[in-house]
Amino acid sequence: MTIVRAAVLQHILEARKKANAAYQARHQGEDRPVHLHVSDLGHCVRKAYLRMQGVEGKPFDEYIQEIMHAGLVWETETETALRAAYGDGLRTQGVVENEIWSGRKDFELPGNVIVEHKATSPVNFLRKDRLPYRFHCMQVLGYCLLTQLQEKMFIAPTARLYYRSWANWAELEVWEDTEGAILWKGEINGRSKCGGFPDSSIAGEMAFFETFWEPFWHDGSLPPRYATPFTEIFGCTRTTKQGYWPSCPFFGQCWPEMAFLKGPFHEKDWEHVTAATC
Repeated sequence: MTIVRAAVLQHILEARKKANAAYQARHQGEDRPVHLHVSDLGHCVRKAYLRMQGVEGKPFDEYIQEIMHAGLVWETETETALRAAYGDGLRTQGVVENEIWSGRKDFELPGNVIVEHKATSPVNFLRKDRLPYRFHCMQVLGYCLLTQLQEKMFIAPTARLYYRSWANWAELEVWEDTEGAILWKGEINGRSKCGGFPDSSIAGEMAFFETFWEPFWHDGSLPPRYATPFTEIFGCTRTTKQGYWPSCPFFGQCWPEMAFLKGPFHEKDWEHVTAATC
């Protein structure tokens, strides 16, 4: 009998319940969720609108829940360190929003710096060019853009990503150049790195999401699904050595023909589905 493991899983379950209850409390009295999440940027647009539609997604499995909980543990540890360094100069969980978008910034440091904290797998530090992820860059830059507009700043805040996993770490400054490309530089495990993502304009990405806003609220129209569940990394599935597993809580809404699958499965399992419905 795994008594320690049972206690850990129970603790994670209770922590998730509290987090969900806090989320519901923030939206109590609202007829519908009225905002896109800034964290949706760079991800599946259909998923963002399914969430706003109020569709009840499938609960995350134990693996995903434990990863999410580990992220909260690391973030709490980082907050403790930043509080010791900056005292009352540190602001946390600041809300930023407009008529369409809403989000909560992890940390704001003196000097107008917004930091988005990400816990991730140690594998991401070993594989070349795995970090940072494009959607993480878009998220923190989205916070900066909305903060600039909300607080009527002449210059947008500086954006930073901080990744952590055990003794692995990365701290990166992120910005957008005049050509509409996202650039980044910083250190990954103490080594200087730099890179970028061309054609990744934050304003353009937000405008793309907003394209579906009016049709959605007018008649419930949803953005199209991906061509296949394997189209985008960290989209509908996650990859393991055994094959693919459904990872999106709305997987069954987009792929009802195969929603019964528990995984692992392979691309050949989807040949008749994609041929018939895409």
